Amino acid sequence: MSDVAILPEHRDRQAPHPSLTICVGAMPWFAAWCGSYLLHSAVASFLLYHSLCFSAALIYRARFGPRSSKPFPRHHWLALAGGCLAGCFVVYLTIGFVGALTDPARVLMGLRLQHIPLDKESYVLLFAYFAIVNPIAEEFFWRGTIYSGLRRRHLHIRACSNIDAVLFGSWHWLIVRLFFSPLMALVITVGIVFVGEIFCRFYERTRSLPALCLLHGLGADVPVLLVLWFAVLCKN
Repeated sequence: MSDVAILPEHRDRQAPHPSLTICVGAMPWFAAWCGSYLLHSAVASFLLYHSLCFSAALIYRARFGPRSSKPFPRHHWLALAGGCLAGCFVVYLTIGFVGALTDPARVLMGLRLQHIPLDKESYVLLFAYFAIVNPIAEEFFWRGTIYSGLRRRHLHIRACSNIDAVLFGSWHWLIVRLFFSPLMALVITVGIVFVGEIFCRFYERTRSLPALCLLHGLGADVPVLLVLWFAVLCKN
């Protein structure tokens, strides 16, 4: 399966070379390092990262044109939202309520070292930011730019999704290792790579970035934010 699905008015535009797309996909490592290790601020890290995501997506879109999209039926939206909310509930029970898999003391130390506000009012703002801005920025960058850029070169879906998922998941290790033990950080990073693979396949099948943003926000980011809230912040 090698369809590339480019809008008719953009068929004559040259597709980006895979090496260029891969280099752009490696840039989040630099953003994370500058923010979290040079400035010691996870907030600065993600601001740099999201600026990179939006800038690269806009540049690629202007240079190579958008990839074609398909309508996402209303009943699919409802089913997707319901499934994601059910997943959030499971996460709350297993990690937030039961307290499994987390070391609150280590996570709290990481939050303080990264200058993340620990008061509940600030966390509400962070929650809104990472539940809305992060999934939009990441999906327009990783699937709408990196994955789509690779697919435009007629590369196989599996190769494109594997490259995108590894680039997407691996840079998170720089952030995750600040809050979890080395073994747990490795497990979480591998899990994020796996999630990236799922997101690529979902996007290839639906061709809907808005639906993917919803899946990313409710199915991935919100559960992580709930873990942080229930397992760490609300107990301190």
